[in-house]
Amino acid sequence: AVARAPAPLHHKNGMVFKASSSTWNECIQKSLFGLPENQWHRVSKIAVKETALFLFNVQTNVMEGLFVAEHPPAMNIDPEAWKGVVRSRNAGSPFPAQVEVRR
Repeated sequence: AVARAPAPLHHKNGMVFKASSSTWNECIQKSLFGLPENQWHRVSKIAVKETALFLFNVQTNVMEGLFVAEHPPAMNIDPEAWKGVVRSRNAGSPFPAQVEVRR
């Protein structure tokens, strides 16, 4: 039998999430990316396993990826996410427009 190379991955679109050094670890540990509520219109367009996602650290200029959405994006998947490192005017997460990711 002849071994076949895996089919190349094709993504319909992509998105880069920005993180600071203080939010980076939580993004990676929780496999969760988020944006402010007023950016829900962008996050809501992420398609499960079809949108290429990346995480960019704005302080170190390191980009990590490729990630894909594990489930459809939603508001406040983890309402406690990033509360300890980012001040927010609301009681929940400062980045409630969220998507769970995997490599």
